[in-house]
Amino acid sequence: MKFICNTFAFILLSFFAKAQSQISGKLLDDKKEGLAFANILLHKPDSSLYKGALTDDAGAYLFEEISSGTYFISIQYVGFEKYYSSLIDIKKTTQLDDIQLIVMAKTIGEVVVVGKKPLLEMRGDKLVMNIESSPIASQGTALDALRRAPGVMVRQEKEIVMRGKNGVLIMIDDKPTQMSEEDLLRFLQSMPASSIDRIEIINNPSSRYDAAGTSGIINIKLKKDKNLGFNGTAALTFGYGFTPKYNLNVNTNYRTKKYNIFANLTPGRWQNRNIQKIDRDFYQNSKLTTFNQVFTETYKDTDGQAKVGVDFFLNDKTTLGLMTTAYGGKTNNNLDNVINILGYNPDIYDKITAIGGDVDRSNRMAYNINFK
Repeated sequence: MKFICNTFAFILLSFFAKAQSQISGKLLDDKKEGLAFANILLHKPDSSLYKGALTDDAGAYLFEEISSGTYFISIQYVGFEKYYSSLIDIKKTTQLDDIQLIVMAKTIGEVVVVGKKPLLEMRGDKLVMNIESSPIASQGTALDALRRAPGVMVRQEKEIVMRGKNGVLIMIDDKPTQMSEEDLLRFLQSMPASSIDRIEIINNPSSRYDAAGTSGIINIKLKKDKNLGFNGTAALTFGYGFTPKYNLNVNTNYRTKKYNIFANLTPGRWQNRNIQKIDRDFYQNSKLTTFNQVFTETYKDTDGQAKVGVDFFLNDKTTLGLMTTAYGGKTNNNLDNVINILGYNPDIYDKITAIGGDVDRSNRMAYNINFK
């Protein structure tokens, strides 16, 4: 029996392990000198954005905790031609060859000036990811957008880390989120990325920030409509894999020169199923035992957020704001783990079945008064 228990524990640990790699390289200009603060984008073969990075002063870049698979790199830099790499098969930590950009050919003709923010840019002590500037980055949920941000990882859907460290402070419009990490992940899963203007990443927070964010701060800045009168937007996202899922985002506001009343509603429902199969062969006393494991996890997440507030413009430089946020969610999680044991087995067990499940409910209210 001890042999079975130890083997079973080993299988479970192996099941949850995920192979992660790093991709690094260097970007050069036409004079073979490093290009600083350039956007390096890592794409999946279908061109969807997987991760973004920014080169340092020497032109070096790094993608951390990359799952094994096939990717390609795209680069855009003012004055140089666009660059697209061939497909790269990543199975372990990879050091890519230096990339040298080609100077864009100069032509004489009509000059058109178009203002557009890059996806990534440095602003003082923070790295800014401009979600609104990229149709690819604005797809999916806020949690998907965070996964694409440089140095940010979402581990096993349970915690957000920056550069391998947990304890990250998440802020919405410069205000700390008063939620548990589990509730925060649900909230970000229910928020569409299209409602975000930009994500600010602060790796080394100064003393002006809350000490809770010692590992870093992520500030999510939402879109705001500054047009006078009544304004509103609505977006519905629907998807289907093994199960259906949807997310609704409604934003409304009524703005005058003296005040702005706003409301936001984001209900959503997500159903997911994960199936993994693992085969293990073990030898004891020169005899073979085979473990065939099938692990099935299904969960249904229904949640939503409602936010109502008002900003009073006391003068051109002074604003007083009041805001209330309500959040509610429910998660049904079911686990089914079956192991068939074939061949030599000293304890004559031929099957191990583990079934589990839980229902988690969460409701939260937050009130905010701010003066700027």
